[in-house]
Amino acid sequence: MLSPVFNAACQVIDLSHAYSAAAPHYPGDRPIERQQAGMRAREGFLDYRLDMAEHCGTHLDAPLHFAENGLAVDGIPLARLMGPLVVIDISVRAQHDPDAQVEMSDIADWTRRHGALPPGAIMVMRSGWSARWNDAARYFGSVNGSHHSPGWSLAAVTHLIEKTDAVGIGVDTASIDPFIAADFPVHRAWLGAGRWALENLNGLDQVPEQGGWLVAAVARITGATGFPARVFAFVPNWNKP
Repeated sequence: MLSPVFNAACQVIDLSHAYSAAAPHYPGDRPIERQQAGMRAREGFLDYRLDMAEHCGTHLDAPLHFAENGLAVDGIPLARLMGPLVVIDISVRAQHDPDAQVEMSDIADWTRRHGALPPGAIMVMRSGWSARWNDAARYFGSVNGSHHSPGWSLAAVTHLIEKTDAVGIGVDTASIDPFIAADFPVHRAWLGAGRWALENLNGLDQVPEQGGWLVAAVARITGATGFPARVFAFVPNWNKP
C-alpha cells in the first residue's frame, strides 16, 4: 500500500490492458493459450503453462526486435525503463482518419504549449484507439483484408532520434508504425537507434500531456525481443497542496 503522503501527492494510473485469449492479437499471431500445469488436489498448488507471442497485449519492443545487434529486453538498463511522460494527443484527427500519424508539427505544438521536452522522455501517442480493444476488427481497422490504425511518422521519430534523448515511444494501437506503412519504417529507425517502444497502451485519457512519470515494468527475459509489460504512470495531484 502506498503511504498516505504519497497518495496525497500522486495518483498511479494503470496503462495496461488485461490480456486473454479473447483479446485482440496481431494479425498472423496465435492467441495466447493457457494450460493448467499444477492442481491443488494433486500437487497442492495451482499454476499454468502459457504459450504466447513475445509481442502480445500491452508489451515492450526491445531494439533487438528489428536491430541485429540491438539490446534484448534483459539488456535494457532499468533506469531507461522509466522516465518523464510526454503525451502527444492526435485523437481528434484519428477520429476521422484511421491512418493518422504523429507528425513533426504535433511535437512542435506540444513544446509550444509546455516548453522543451524533458530529458529522457518517454513519448506516447494518444489516439483514442484503446477504446476499440474489445472489438478486434475495429481495433485493427480491418477493411476488405487490409488494416488501418494510427502510429508515428518516420519524420517525427527521426527528429526524436537526431535531436533528443527520448528513450522510448508508445502507442495506444497495435503498432508504432501506422498499419498502412510498408516494411515497418518506424520500427526500423527507432529500434535501430537503440530506443525501445510500447504498444497496446491503455488509459491514456487519464494522464496529462505533461507532468507524469511512466514505468515500463517488463519481465527480464534473457534474449527476448519484446515481452508483455505492466505499464503505469505516476501523476501528481496538481490541485492538492
